Amino acid sequence: SPSTSTSTLTCQVSSANLAYVIYTSGSTGRPKGVAVKHRNVSNFITAMAEKIDFSPGKTILALTTISFDISVLEILVPLVRGLTVVAADETQQTDTLLLNRLIKTHGVDMLQMTPSRLKLLLQDPETTRYLNGISELIVGGEAFPQDLYETVRKKFKGRFKIYNAYGPTETTVWSTLSVLSSDSESLTIGNPILNTEIYIVDRDYNLVPQGVAGELCIGGEGAAGGYINNPELTAEKFDHDLWDFQDYRDEKKKEDYQKFFGGSRGTILQKSSPGPRRLYKTGDLARWLPDGEIQFLGRVDHQVKIRGFRIEPGEIEQHLANHEAIKEAVVIAREDNNNDGYLCAYIVPNTPEVFETASSYSRELKEHLSRQLPGYMIPFLFVLLEAIPLTTSGKINRQALPALEISVGDHYVPPRNPMEEKLVEIWADILPVDSLSVGIDTSFFELGGHSLKATLLLSKIHETFQVRIPMPELFKKPSIRGLAEYIGSAEQTAYIPIEPAEARDFYELSFHQKRLWIIRQLDEKNLSYNMPMRLVLDRTVHVADVNKALYKLMERHESLRTAFKEVNGTPFQFIDDTVEPPLEVVDISAMAPEEKEPERERIFREAAEISFDFTRAPLFRAVMVRWDNEKYDLVFNMHHIISDGWSMGILEREFTRLVKGYREGSDFSQLFPAPALQYKDFSEWHNRRISQPPLRDASHRFWLEKLKGGVPVLQLPVDFTAGVNRRDTSGAAFRCYITREVKERLKRMAETERTTLSMVIFTIYNILVAHISGREDTVCSLIGAGRSHPALREVVGYFTNSILVKTHVNPEEDFIDLLHRVHNDVLETLQHQDYPLEPVLDELKMGFPDIPVSYNMLNLQDIPAAADTEEPEPLPVHMEKAQGVKFDLSLFVTERRDTFELLWNYRKSLFKPETIESISRVFLNLSSELSEDETE
Repeated sequence: SPSTSTSTLTCQVSSANLAYVIYTSGSTGRPKGVAVKHRNVSNFITAMAEKIDFSPGKTILALTTISFDISVLEILVPLVRGLTVVAADETQQTDTLLLNRLIKTHGVDMLQMTPSRLKLLLQDPETTRYLNGISELIVGGEAFPQDLYETVRKKFKGRFKIYNAYGPTETTVWSTLSVLSSDSESLTIGNPILNTEIYIVDRDYNLVPQGVAGELCIGGEGAAGGYINNPELTAEKFDHDLWDFQDYRDEKKKEDYQKFFGGSRGTILQKSSPGPRRLYKTGDLARWLPDGEIQFLGRVDHQVKIRGFRIEPGEIEQHLANHEAIKEAVVIAREDNNNDGYLCAYIVPNTPEVFETASSYSRELKEHLSRQLPGYMIPFLFVLLEAIPLTTSGKINRQALPALEISVGDHYVPPRNPMEEKLVEIWADILPVDSLSVGIDTSFFELGGHSLKATLLLSKIHETFQVRIPMPELFKKPSIRGLAEYIGSAEQTAYIPIEPAEARDFYELSFHQKRLWIIRQLDEKNLSYNMPMRLVLDRTVHVADVNKALYKLMERHESLRTAFKEVNGTPFQFIDDTVEPPLEVVDISAMAPEEKEPERERIFREAAEISFDFTRAPLFRAVMVRWDNEKYDLVFNMHHIISDGWSMGILEREFTRLVKGYREGSDFSQLFPAPALQYKDFSEWHNRRISQPPLRDASHRFWLEKLKGGVPVLQLPVDFTAGVNRRDTSGAAFRCYITREVKERLKRMAETERTTLSMVIFTIYNILVAHISGREDTVCSLIGAGRSHPALREVVGYFTNSILVKTHVNPEEDFIDLLHRVHNDVLETLQHQDYPLEPVLDELKMGFPDIPVSYNMLNLQDIPAAADTEEPEPLPVHMEKAQGVKFDLSLFVTERRDTFELLWNYRKSLFKPETIESISRVFLNLSSELSEDETE
């Protein structure tokens, strides 16, 4: 029989002794053991009891294995507090029916689970009945998706309290807790729990101000003792001090640095005073909200959480690299259409024969990993590659493309044959140059070419020579000599002209117009798509001449006579030939001088805020304001559905020449050729084109691939978050200027790196967005003119297309390397700019327009453009927007004679003017410093 003993086992334990060691996946490929002490656990138990009602007599369900640290809350906390613990077995954990029955049978009051498990539980239609008796639901272990929270909130209507918990293993289970009431619409991770200190810092460990994203660091009684038998990693992850703000080179930069990367500590520190603190660096991105809550924004590094398990891909990559058939491996996290995370492994095999047996290869690798790793660490997909893309420093670069090489001659060489002569004519037609100055070795971009003009050039070459030249080829061979060589050796592909549509009572809407039609149906008061413009006429102008000019414009451009109506539930555009010019005349010349300017602004604002009736043409208004004997304003406002920025330029140019001609008695039959096409011709041609190969197949496939992984959600440094409604289009603007010196340096950089000025500015803008959002993965809507066909150059209508560009901004990457990568990515994207995103968004269930894909936009307006006749006064100024805004933040860049004008439009419900001014100074500083570094 077994021996027995009556002696009492005694053990003396202090708060400094280890309570447990729990292992997490390591970035080096080796698991790391987190040493948690009794004082850490004791503080956690006390903190949870303070925040959550762990009353004796309650019952809590234990779902989690003891190798996962949230089991501490399910086992130790309730047992210390006198609760009953009901443990679910392995089968019950994965079977929703059995799990629900377990909850009902044992009268479970409290549940803790990851969002993934909660989502699984809610799949059972009986869940509502089973969870009626729950008093507390604690959700944590991974990000709590907003849509899942909304489902729970609406399904159970406040029947129990919901807690959103956050904390890494290194700081003892949970470090913050948010109590979500039934009327809570936004998700946060709440406030620090008892004796816990939270700091949000930039890359240099300066505290960031409210609203700015930074890395979340945790100190206090929850911070563990480090990693067992690993002092180097402990020192790296735990020993971090906050130090005082360092002075910058001048007061302006210091002010900006404080604003974005080192703000006032007094409003940030929680339960602690300023001074050095030993912290755990979580690698998580977060920001303080005005109400003192913390918003979780994702990971700073590549560490990921899948189904509540924290995973560092390095461990998986090491095990894959040990397989004899694998040369290299990279593992990343992806999301499917339902926003569920999964792991994807990219493999470079040792032998090319593997490509013929990819299916069996994936099965073999899964079996190989399953012998060494738990199931949640097995990648769902294995993708075979010929090589892993690398940066110049040898680091993995997921978006890199090879740099394009171009060659430009140094001296003038005249055209040598008819083909080169024709190319010179095309260049002179598109660029602001004389044909006599175009040599065959001159670079297209040195003569003022940019991405938009490049699109027109390639389309014109296609029309003339029946040869389609890909955009990257133009950057490889930007001279007439190079293009002629390419044309001479390329296969011909038929150029398809735009034919006039046959006469009908009504015509199809373009995809662009359908977008605005939908937005209009959702919100008839939305004024953000009004396009007001003011022309100042500085000499005597007769009302009759203005009226005749408007008549002539309406006669020439059908868009000015277009209305929109539904036929059997489908919207169509109608051309109304009976409408009159909507001209209103106001004379304020007799008013007192101090009253005139406010009245001019009032008239302009009133005209800009017209709500157009889509069913009645014309969708524009004109107000002629006489405010001095020989000074007039012409306030012109139209809806975007019939026009765009390019069209406004056409109308302004023609209107000015028409009024001048009528005043001087000119013969208008010679002024302008009759338009060959109208917008309805484009809409019907474009609708056919995007529904047929090759554009449909190639471009649809391109955008599907670009967007299927989702779009980074950027958290801009907003000042206001409570009750934000993005249908509130109230906006304002801030205008400032890049100096002549910086402008010239940026130009030289573009020439040296054989790219365009637009690409340089776009790259700097992405760096700015990465800085102020705290995210290395950025997304921006880059506005394209949408006029790739040369026949559309003089057509008035809505062609503008929003091109979505995703960029990874690695802070360790050289700026020139980033510039080349952005250059290549934008070139590839521009080849698909004619294809609308709506069909792809529908397929991916990304919900346009209620869920926009980007909240920030950059519009590079005709860079480079012709010089102004008058130099604008380069003084920054804040302005109220007469019409609404479409994006939270957008930047319009326009080249002036000696400067670049930067116009920052922003949503007033999100930003204060001083925040936008500081953002603009950061952009100016970046432009100056980066151009200075690269040109020295």
